[in-house]
Amino acid sequence: MNDEKMQDVPNDEDTAADADVEDCRASGEQRLPNPFAPAALRLGQNFNEGLRVKTVVTNVPVGRPPRHAYFRVRRGEDNRLATALLELKDENKTYIISRDLWQALAGELVQMVLYQYITKQGVVGIWPVKLPNEEGRLDSWNESKLEAARLAEESWVRLRANMPLKAYEIMIAEGCTDEPDWPEDLTFDRALELAFRDSRIDDIDDPILKNLRGEF
Repeated sequence: MNDEKMQDVPNDEDTAADADVEDCRASGEQRLPNPFAPAALRLGQNFNEGLRVKTVVTNVPVGRPPRHAYFRVRRGEDNRLATALLELKDENKTYIISRDLWQALAGELVQMVLYQYITKQGVVGIWPVKLPNEEGRLDSWNESKLEAARLAEESWVRLRANMPLKAYEIMIAEGCTDEPDWPEDLTFDRALELAFRDSRIDDIDDPILKNLRGEF
């Protein structure tokens, strides 16, 4: 009986071991703080201090502004270019052609003016619009495009095709007077470079031109 009672009484070694376990638990809690504690995740008042974001445009589409988008055209003669382009409508591709090749490709090229536009959603693109021919003639579709480009220098506009009229209706957002926020460093020159980086022809033996000549 005395032996059983003695086993129920903790000795000094057991007490010391229990103390070591408690010390380990305590130190462990200190080394591993709760990662989900609100204090560790709460935003401070200075969160945005020193935070700057710069938009880098890497792609510029070529074509008419999106059908349902209001857009502006960049002002100034330096932000447009009258040039000769090769349009392959079956492939939905437009190529910019080196001036040295214009004479050789006179029958294939179209005189157009390139505008830089930006939509309300911030999409920047290059918009080719056909110019009048040597006789001063131009179809009503492109006449309405030229007028829209002129108006878009000062107002947010949208194009809507009117098939019976055979022209685009120009819708102006009269309640919107804010100026477009053009991306930083995206000049007209840079926009052209991005738009035509894979669609520039400067060699008469380019595969695109050889295909037009029937040289397969």
